[in-house]
Amino acid sequence: MSQDAVIRRIDRGMGRRDALRLLTVGGVGLAGITRRASAATSSFDWRKHAGQTIRVLVPKQPGVDFVEPLVPEFEKLTGIKVNWEKLGEDQQRQKLQVELTSGMADLDIFGSHTGQQGKAFMQAGWYEVLDPYIKDPGQVAPEYDFADWDSNVLGQLASVDGKLVGILMFAIAFNLYYRKDLLQGAGLSVPKTLEEMETVAQKLTDKRKNQFGMLLRGQAAPAVGVWPTFLHNFGGTWLTADGKPAMNTAESVESIKYYGRVAREYGPPGVLNLNWPQLQDLFLQGKGAMFVDTSVLVGNFEDPKMSTIVDKVGYTPLPAGKGGQIPALNGWMWAMYAKSKKKEAAWAFIQWATGKSVSARLQRYGIQQGRRSAWQDPEFQKGFGSKHPDLTETMQFSYARGRAFLYPPYVNVALARDTVGEVIAVSIQGGDVKAAADRAQAKLEEQQRKERG
Repeated sequence: MSQDAVIRRIDRGMGRRDALRLLTVGGVGLAGITRRASAATSSFDWRKHAGQTIRVLVPKQPGVDFVEPLVPEFEKLTGIKVNWEKLGEDQQRQKLQVELTSGMADLDIFGSHTGQQGKAFMQAGWYEVLDPYIKDPGQVAPEYDFADWDSNVLGQLASVDGKLVGILMFAIAFNLYYRKDLLQGAGLSVPKTLEEMETVAQKLTDKRKNQFGMLLRGQAAPAVGVWPTFLHNFGGTWLTADGKPAMNTAESVESIKYYGRVAREYGPPGVLNLNWPQLQDLFLQGKGAMFVDTSVLVGNFEDPKMSTIVDKVGYTPLPAGKGGQIPALNGWMWAMYAKSKKKEAAWAFIQWATGKSVSARLQRYGIQQGRRSAWQDPEFQKGFGSKHPDLTETMQFSYARGRAFLYPPYVNVALARDTVGEVIAVSIQGGDVKAAADRAQAKLEEQQRKERG
């Protein structure tokens, strides 16, 4: 099944407790933005730039796929024409890089991911910083209500160097999904620590029956999208306090040994060749007792057309390690090109695409939002959340305490991911993790020196 098909079946709703708790989470914005500023009298006019045309270059992503058929609403509201260009994620990223590097791009808005592009794009001056727009009452529609956004989520996923460079399409987290029936049948409790999680995985593994205690990504580079939440729960970090790579610290090595051991001992055969699509299929077929991955997949678990485990899945944050319990957040954003010649028209589009009305509809569709009001939407509350309150509590916890650390903090993220992925692969194979980490440390130090000039 394609990633696009997966995306369209995302989590179908959260619950009342989550909506109520969201009221207490986060502050009021970024870079000194206050509720008073967002509530100030506005001279904003949706029709101010009627007749202009803006160009939007976006990847196939859940927020994009949902917003695309709604674009005529924006055009009718504003009189602004949108030239919409949507490509596969890799193709969009490549074309965007080429256009921006040329300096001749006629772009106004593009889809961006700060974990993969933030450092490089900020360094190149390609992001338009949005803080001044938010602070200016004349640039903000009165109904937009920036304070409605969860500040931690927006700060983690849509900011670089403390500056707001986009507004989110969606906000997801990496959690532990477990089979309630299997744990109860074996007399086991939901694990609260990583040590307990490994014990549960061991007890629920029976490879002769194709039952696997834990499903974890084994392909090298994709595994780097899941392992960092283990790293941080072990007390490790990507960088040391003085900004150097921390690949071969005790915490990093210990976390990679754990990840590799659990994937190898309690996962399916050939795990080195498996990514999330294959692991998800095993989970849907009832062959996995536990699964750690993105919340994008949750809707599939509860879809009777796809899943044999409907209403059998429990949801909880990844259990704590010696470093505590620090959820991992992820998401894409709408960004404005710093050299756009139609910035005010572009900003109008971003406001519309991330406003309360569109956000509420995205949430009902199953695309998890960082706006508090989206979680309080009555139609949304009647859905998924009433049946699965543990998922809503898990996402609430992740939004409140989560961090965006899934991608290595280098300009060339892909190169760093490959370097780290090699160490994870060694661990899954049962090799010398410390030696592999030392080699990776040297590579990352060299990459860092080159990127810093």
